[in-house]
Amino acid sequence: MDIHGPIYSRRFGTSIIINLRDHKNEKNCTWRCIYCPWKKENLITKSPEEFPSRTAGNQNFMTESLVKLRRLTQSQSDLKSVILSGNSDPTNYRGFEELVSEIIAFRKTQKGAWSLVCFTNGVALDNESVLNACESVDEIWVKLDCSNIALFQKLNRPVTQAESFKKQVENIGKLHAPCIQTMLWRNQKDFEYQNWTPENLKGLIDIYEQLKPAYVHLLTPKQESLFSAIQPVGHEGMHGFALRIEERGISAEVWG
Repeated sequence: MDIHGPIYSRRFGTSIIINLRDHKNEKNCTWRCIYCPWKKENLITKSPEEFPSRTAGNQNFMTESLVKLRRLTQSQSDLKSVILSGNSDPTNYRGFEELVSEIIAFRKTQKGAWSLVCFTNGVALDNESVLNACESVDEIWVKLDCSNIALFQKLNRPVTQAESFKKQVENIGKLHAPCIQTMLWRNQKDFEYQNWTPENLKGLIDIYEQLKPAYVHLLTPKQESLFSAIQPVGHEGMHGFALRIEERGISAEVWG
């Protein structure tokens, strides 16, 4: 577990970031999204059951990390958020539930006013204990970039076939008030590897309406990805799409 901050986030204010990863510069995730900025040589893809559990071997390290987090949260009077995010999906780690519970418990003890935020691709939400932990955080942000199975397989590239598009949408629907983060991009060299298409945008709006998220945040890639042909969507296009979402009564903002 890597803890750093405080940093300033345009979306979440003064924040502390918790990255649940195994090794420095290695990405532990069950997806291989083509816009991911983590380079292939540092990529470790696993199925959820392969991620490390909170055993005696890492208990001391976890305890030390929580002590550091308590110290950081106490020393930052303007702290707005503690964010579970980074180059690894936090919900894949066995022990995620206990970690969330402990963070919430010491926030209560400190009488902290900061929010606990978590980012996930949603794969682990079919696990009841993970789902309950996600429901207990203040904001749970789930990835949704594609509106059909073919695009999902081609662009988000799940490690196992069990991680289906249908399952992803069903998992998001299990949350009481999900927040959805959508990355949108163009591909000038191969149009099949972009999700900025009329069909996908219409399909996403239909799914948003079905899921009724608390918020939708729209982003577009700004840094180098695994596929160099990926290009950001322009300001006008992004804001135009946000307006289409809001016409359905769903709060949408552009952050990319």
